[in-house]
Amino acid sequence: MIDLSAGVSYRDRASWLEGRRVGASSIAAILGVSPYRGPWDVWLELRGEAPTRPATPDQLRGRRWEIRVLEEYEIATGRRVSVPTTSSIWTGANPWETATPDAFAEHRGELGVVEAKTDRVGHGWGPSGVEFERWEDGAELLVRPDYALQCYWLCRCTGAPWVDLAVLLPRYELRWYRLYSDPGTEEAIGDAVAAWYRRHIELEEQPDPDQSRACRDHARARLAARGRRPLMVADEPTAELVELMAEARAEQKRSKAIADEASSSLALRLLDSGASGYQLERGRSARWTAGRSGHFRLYGF
Repeated sequence: MIDLSAGVSYRDRASWLEGRRVGASSIAAILGVSPYRGPWDVWLELRGEAPTRPATPDQLRGRRWEIRVLEEYEIATGRRVSVPTTSSIWTGANPWETATPDAFAEHRGELGVVEAKTDRVGHGWGPSGVEFERWEDGAELLVRPDYALQCYWLCRCTGAPWVDLAVLLPRYELRWYRLYSDPGTEEAIGDAVAAWYRRHIELEEQPDPDQSRACRDHARARLAARGRRPLMVADEPTAELVELMAEARAEQKRSKAIADEASSSLALRLLDSGASGYQLERGRSARWTAGRSGHFRLYGF
């Protein structure tokens, strides 16, 4: 059950970061499920070392439209929502486990959480109104797993019996999904995140290397600060990594040449067609996007 009085406030983002707290939006990144962020992003943020980057247009739009998504949810379901204080934060089993619900709603005598999202692509969503008693195989075809993780974390931290995920899709279509509290799933998520937190935040071990921008930028910044130094002799594992990098870059160059040629050929075929792209089977498509360097945007691949 949700205790509305349990929400606490922080003066500003700096005081929030001082506690090295993990919010619901970071769970998918920590577990490697987010399409936008990864473990390195969260690690650098919690250490206060993340570079300051302006919000993307999609992020700004999502924030502006959040209240509109909640209004559309009210119309679609007939349930009235209440929005908590902006700075209200709920804490889970550990003091660093936190969540900030977008809104609350009452249904069948129970108070639950409503999470508002926008998705300009619109792929990976099932029909509206689907309810999940627990997360099972196949559920990822109906609800994006990164958002599902966020919902289960909200249940864990707030004690909510359910979270309604309201998503505004292209053409202003609203769909909503209910994820009921699932103690087994929430415990598994909590254990995985706690193990990550212990290893990388409390013991200060850096995450494993990956392909993320955050990982590359961190290494570049640290190396740049050292200045020019002599080469070191590579041992066998290091030499293998260098060879792998060289081979991958050569393959990347070949792949880019193939992709560029295919893109040019497809663009030329569109000239006399009056179409803006190509529709394939299973909902996949390639749409030409104009701009300084026009290109095909792929959907569903």
